[in-house]
Amino acid sequence: AGAGGEDAINLLAKVLGNIVEHPSELKFRRLNPGSVRLKNGLLCHAGAADILSLVGFVQADDGYLQLEEGSAGLQNAAAVHEKVLQRMQKPQASGYSAATPSEPDVLKQVLQEPGGLEALTVLERIFDNLRRFPGSEKYRCINLAKAAGQKALPALPLLHLAGFQRLKNAAGEDCLQLSRPDGDVLERVWGMAWWAERGQELVKELPLSGGFMAHALGA
Repeated sequence: AGAGGEDAINLLAKVLGNIVEHPSELKFRRLNPGSVRLKNGLLCHAGAADILSLVGFVQADDGYLQLEEGSAGLQNAAAVHEKVLQRMQKPQASGYSAATPSEPDVLKQVLQEPGGLEALTVLERIFDNLRRFPGSEKYRCINLAKAAGQKALPALPLLHLAGFQRLKNAAGEDCLQLSRPDGDVLERVWGMAWWAERGQELVKELPLSGGFMAHALGA
């Protein structure tokens, strides 16, 4: 990544991590490209601007780089943040057990299942509803007797990572229940699903010759 490359990757991880942890706070979704820290610590590296563009940052009228609030931008930020963390080989976020299977193995298992890719799309919708309606019991239960629940089954390992447990509902039907949602874990697993489904293809469309981008994303 060149001189200062590791520091730049740390800074990128912090920028994206702030967005993932505080998605509704505008101050974390606005970057001043003229600030000494951002200009000399991140944007000076080839490919850094491409990563921010991949996430969804655009230049506002006042010259700041801004990420609009919404599920798409948040998913992008979570997915790229996840990839950067993997590259940095940092410990997993709180909420994961040391005995949890490695994330690449879980994703590989899901994608090898028939209907695995479609299941990731269903999983994204489930997590989107959980984020939008965190207090609703309705979205914490997936009825496996219904068609939508059946479509989610190939993603069962990811749902287990997110905290869903398989049990019977009052009618005796199989369901997946999330008792205590952990926002950090949900966003992390959501990012994994997004990255597996679309993120890699998006990165292929970007110029990876820049050393920083290739190093940060593990290309």
